[in-house]
Amino acid sequence: MLKLIALAATVGLASAKTYERSLPEHADVYTLRDSVEATTEAASQVATRVIALEETQQYTTTGVKLAATTMARIDNVMAKVAEVRREVTSSMSKLTTQVESTISFKEWVAHDMALRAVQKAALAEAAANSAALEAKLLAPVVLVEDELANFEKNVDTAMEALNAKVAKAKEDAAQSTTFTGSDAHIKQVTGFAPDEINKYWDGKTVTSTSNYGYVRGRKFYKVKFNLNTPGYWSTNSDEIFYACQALSIHLRRQDGIERDLRPPCNHWGHWKSGGLGQCVPIESSYFSHCGGGGYWEQNRACGGVPEAYLRHTIGYEENRHNYDRHLVHNDGSNWHDWKDSQVNSKWDSAMCTGGNQNFRV
Repeated sequence: MLKLIALAATVGLASAKTYERSLPEHADVYTLRDSVEATTEAASQVATRVIALEETQQYTTTGVKLAATTMARIDNVMAKVAEVRREVTSSMSKLTTQVESTISFKEWVAHDMALRAVQKAALAEAAANSAALEAKLLAPVVLVEDELANFEKNVDTAMEALNAKVAKAKEDAAQSTTFTGSDAHIKQVTGFAPDEINKYWDGKTVTSTSNYGYVRGRKFYKVKFNLNTPGYWSTNSDEIFYACQALSIHLRRQDGIERDLRPPCNHWGHWKSGGLGQCVPIESSYFSHCGGGGYWEQNRACGGVPEAYLRHTIGYEENRHNYDRHLVHNDGSNWHDWKDSQVNSKWDSAMCTGGNQNFRV
């Protein structure tokens, strides 16, 4: 800084001397003033430069201090690096010792190949033993299979012969048995087989609401009795009995219960037997003539069956009663009359009910 000040002083002195040499003998005041102002400006510029140099010196000092600090940090880092290097060198030395104590890759390959050879030999031996054992075991099995096949052929042949004999025996037995009451016989008489219920039964079961406890709950069914010639019944009333028997057979095939279905007696006080069997008497009944009031009401004379359900039905009477004729229920209450057998008519239905202890089933 002192050098800079001295330099400024020297510059000032030189400028003064120059001014003195150049000053004319008769210079005016104005010219002298201009020279002084120029010198002052030059000095001011020098002072400004000095101040700038001082500020730069401060920055330089700070930079030197910072550099010194950084160098100190770098020294610490280098010292840590040296320490780490020593640790790495020690670890590598230990690892080298471990590697030198381990078998070589070449030795490992040789050992592995030896193990594989032993395994391959063992597997080959096991496969050979298995094949030999299989051949030894299968030989008798093949023999047995052949014998079994021949045995099955013989059994099949014998069974076919036996089935043929059984079928022939069944055919012979069927030809020698009684035809009466069979499905074929029923169909021949009535025009339907027992299981063809859609042809002769409306599918309804009527449960009696009779005033009499031992009649109440009895089941009644309405069936057509002759599809070949509607309304026709023979002098033995076979058609009526077989129609009820057909439904009885069908129901038994469904649930295994025998109901012994037969026509109910038209009048409980008339003769009951005749034809193929005996009708079923119902207390105080008069099926052809019922449906009114008093004695004729539904729950007494109609046996607990709705009168409308009895219309166009014939009521069974003993075959000797009134010259093999039956009373029929007409189109209204208490309206009936006699109809002859062996004729076609619109009275083509009959009632059926149980003749044994299953009459409520």
